[in-house]
Amino acid sequence: MSSQVIPALPKTFSSSLDLWREKNDQLVRQAKQLTRDSRPSLRRQQSAQDTLEGLRELLLTLQGLPAAVPALPLELTVLCNCIILRASLVQAFTEDLTQDLQRGLERVLEAQHHLEPKSQQGLKELWHSVLSASSLPPELLPALHCLASLQAVFWMSTDHLEDLTLLLQTLNGSQTQSSEDLLLLLKSWSPPAEESPAPLILQDAESLRDVLLTAFACRQGLAIQIMPSFSKGSSGLMLSIPPWRFSVFLIPIMFPAL
Repeated sequence: MSSQVIPALPKTFSSSLDLWREKNDQLVRQAKQLTRDSRPSLRRQQSAQDTLEGLRELLLTLQGLPAAVPALPLELTVLCNCIILRASLVQAFTEDLTQDLQRGLERVLEAQHHLEPKSQQGLKELWHSVLSASSLPPELLPALHCLASLQAVFWMSTDHLEDLTLLLQTLNGSQTQSSEDLLLLLKSWSPPAEESPAPLILQDAESLRDVLLTAFACRQGLAIQIMPSFSKGSSGLMLSIPPWRFSVFLIPIMFPAL
């Protein structure tokens, strides 16, 4: 991934980005405060819903602009915050959240003029297009890895383990390119750190990666309980678990209810 020269921002646009980042940070602080809120659950949920609406409005503002690399780190961070808070509220990874993931990846390709008109790529193809782009700016990587961690949650909870394996292989690069061991791939995944000052995020890629490791260990334990006659090393063991059995406890682990 080669570096790309980013043109200087007009002063007015740069000021707007600063204001939008402050708005994101304010909403993230509100959401985090709710976890320590002693008010009744219904009132906390209403406050969380109001915070989510604020994040959605901010996201729509950013996505209403032409896709541009200087604004994408903030836009992708706001998108991640929307997905995390929404999943926490409904305790599920719903279809509209996968559409949000898809739109975020399309915006990255649009900013680099790599998205074909009327493209109908699925999520797997979009991830391949984004991560294999030679001109992918390094400043996008922290937010992209966070988006990838949310994609990993969705694919693990819906039993799309082959897609998840390919995603992790691409994220890890040549380090684990030939490995199909999900546990090894998760352990080897090292999300890049955000450069300061960066917009606040509810859960960064590293923390989500760590919880994915815990969730995968739970999955292995569940598989052994369901089929005790199989050894821990049995090939294909993970694929035998119905997705709904795993997703009912994966999402609460990843996104505790407010």
